[in-house]
Amino acid sequence: MIQKYFLASLFVYINCTHAVNIAITIDDYPLPNSALFSTKERTERFIKACTEQGNNCKVAFFCIGQNCTEQNNADYLKLLETNGHFIANHSMTHATLSKLSLHEFEQEITTTDAILNAYSTMKKWYRYPCLDFGKTREDYHDSLECLQQLGYREGFVSINTFDWYINKKLQEATAQHKTIPYDTLRTVYLTLLAEWIERAIDHYQKTLPTEITHTLLLHDNDLNALYLGDIITMIHDKGWHIVSPEVAFQHVAWRRDLQNLDWKPDSLSIAYINKKLETAQIH
Repeated sequence: MIQKYFLASLFVYINCTHAVNIAITIDDYPLPNSALFSTKERTERFIKACTEQGNNCKVAFFCIGQNCTEQNNADYLKLLETNGHFIANHSMTHATLSKLSLHEFEQEITTTDAILNAYSTMKKWYRYPCLDFGKTREDYHDSLECLQQLGYREGFVSINTFDWYINKKLQEATAQHKTIPYDTLRTVYLTLLAEWIERAIDHYQKTLPTEITHTLLLHDNDLNALYLGDIITMIHDKGWHIVSPEVAFQHVAWRRDLQNLDWKPDSLSIAYINKKLETAQIH
């Protein structure tokens, strides 16, 4: 009886303490200057957050091709390359698959590829803008075939976030010259992120037969320029492990058969976030 209890307890312990690996990705790079930070300042803050306190964290920056053609932005891409961060494809114009023919989809990728190929840390990973996978499942499968023919893999997202919306509220408050309670905003944002990550981990554990390396979706914005270091610390404090995006995007075959590609938790909603932001006086 004792032996059976021990084995059952060991089984529960092993299944509750398995390693959770998370790769950090940043979309929509490089965005223009804002009221808080310039593109250069955001880039430098991202790099600093990934290296301070011995983090040595490598991030995948999914780039919009048309934003990469200005000379200054090319310099910032070079800065990412020099610091070992990955540069990947987020389409030429941020056009969504639902609004493109397959030929146009291919052009969005190849024109951006021609720009990004100049950087040694460029990887043939493609992130669907707005996580739009087409009008039908056949659209998605056709796009995967196109990616494969171009030598690309899908830069999938397993942990979706609405950081873009929180950043939008931050920009509105800044434009209205409101006093921003940055410490409170940090707490609210990290609490929401932890909840979104935990729910995603639980969902995929129940959905998939094998463990995956998770990918956290963040965006090139002031919110993350402020708090990326805190996000990295929070991930470590939760006992999760930050790994290279190369680990995540090495195996993507499971995506083809996944039934719910755009799954997201109930808390990933504007109404839910607004309630949380009220405590930070960002509303």
